[in-house]
Amino acid sequence: MRQLREDLGLSQADLAEAADLSTQFIAALEQQNRSATLKTVDKLSSALGVTASQLFAAGEKKARPKSAAPEKVARLLDGLTAAQQERMVRALREMRGLVPRRTKR
Repeated sequence: MRQLREDLGLSQADLAEAADLSTQFIAALEQQNRSATLKTVDKLSSALGVTASQLFAAGEKKARPKSAAPEKVARLLDGLTAAQQERMVRALREMRGLVPRRTKR
């Protein structure tokens, strides 16, 4: 909801006024300290110019793009014996340990 509101250039007070809600309630919703009733969702979606389903979808985390790496590795291992495949997997694990892990943001 916050992202939709900000994309429209609305302050919490602007949204509260448009949805006939309090600014404190809008802030609590955005901080996930309060829940909204269906009536409130309807008010908010109308004020933001979106459907209720679009409002809910805006709060979902975006899926990370699917990596093509597993398919590439599988193609590289194709045709090797089970023992050779296992050696390659162990080598990949060792190499992975040499790469610094990304920190979560």
